[in-house]
Amino acid sequence: MRDNFLKRLRSIVERQKNVCYVFCGSSITFMTFLVENAKSPFYRQLHKTVVKSLPSEEVRHFVKNRFKLCGYKISDEAISKFIRLTHSIPDYVQRLGLIVSGLSKNITIGTIEQAYEEMLLELDSEFRETLSKLNQRSGTYGVILTGLSRYNSLSKAGRFVGYDLGGMMRQIAYLQKIGLIEKTGYGKYKVADPVFKDWLKRNFA
Repeated sequence: MRDNFLKRLRSIVERQKNVCYVFCGSSITFMTFLVENAKSPFYRQLHKTVVKSLPSEEVRHFVKNRFKLCGYKISDEAISKFIRLTHSIPDYVQRLGLIVSGLSKNITIGTIEQAYEEMLLELDSEFRETLSKLNQRSGTYGVILTGLSRYNSLSKAGRFVGYDLGGMMRQIAYLQKIGLIEKTGYGKYKVADPVFKDWLKRNFA
């Protein structure tokens, strides 16, 4: 079903001369497939841009004013908590904001924390699908991500999961390529998405 839709969309795009399309989404595996998989109708036809954290002060201003415009009261402490939990990542800012808006007109730190827990529940199936697709290639991907959700050092992460992660550099390179981990130093890596990292820590002790 998805492949047929993408093929039809590609035929539409090819016929249009003066239109620019932007494909955006939070599913890293799907977006990677769209751009880099040889079976994708858009293989090597798109420029991939990863949107990371926005400036925190800009997000603070945006959140405060959007809630105020819609008749909500939010404390400065609650906004700070909002920014810490979303890490100013646009997708999570929007997700958390939507959940918060359905909980209370008077937004406190407690409201933000409750909304964050609900957001993690909503993301659970998406994150599990990401892991499932990776583990279909190799079960070591889940092991690497679980270890790096606890420690940035490959040696410490390896000891935590009981594997020699230093011997899995090919898998680590692939996780870097698709944007799930980032290198931070010699022998050190981190899970690129901090919310995904939090989910991993909670679900894979």
